Amino acid sequence: MIYCIPTDTCHGLACHFSDEQGYHDIYSVKGRSFRKPLAFAIETFDEIGKYAELTDGQIEFLRAYPHPFTVLAPPLPGTLPVFLDSEMYRFVGLRIGERCLRPEVRRCMPFPLFLTSANLSGERECRNAKECRSLFEGSSVGHEIIGGESIGFRPSDIFSFVGNSTDIRYVRNNYSCWILPK
Repeated sequence: MIYCIPTDTCHGLACHFSDEQGYHDIYSVKGRSFRKPLAFAIETFDEIGKYAELTDGQIEFLRAYPHPFTVLAPPLPGTLPVFLDSEMYRFVGLRIGERCLRPEVRRCMPFPLFLTSANLSGERECRNAKECRSLFEGSSVGHEIIGGESIGFRPSDIFSFVGNSTDIRYVRNNYSCWILPK
């Protein structure tokens, strides 16, 4: 089952980790290349250690990061669904539900999730349920659209950490640079 949900950046398409058909349907309705991995959304910061190799200091850095983010990190062994190409998912893009989803949306989601922007690949992202209905009407998404406006207007920053430090390397930086207080 595919959901279209409001996030801190735009509306997103999501399905549960175990939903192989939903995973493939997301690629199909977006027209997305199967060579582009999907991000993962987990419910809370406390769950990061169940899915990815990050230090306690890096997790604290993420808690303080002031902008929408997707952090790239190696997945822990045995956490990926068996149908995924482990070579393509040597690093996973993690989003944190308690940061990127409103509580009323989080409560109805079956975490962990695959998550990507709600749009046709390469096109503008949907900002609300009406746009999602219009774009995906008649698809496997149409009846699972959750209302509400998206919170933000720019895609998340995407970055990885340099080794075990809290120094970051941006893949995509959509927000002004900032310095973490010492």
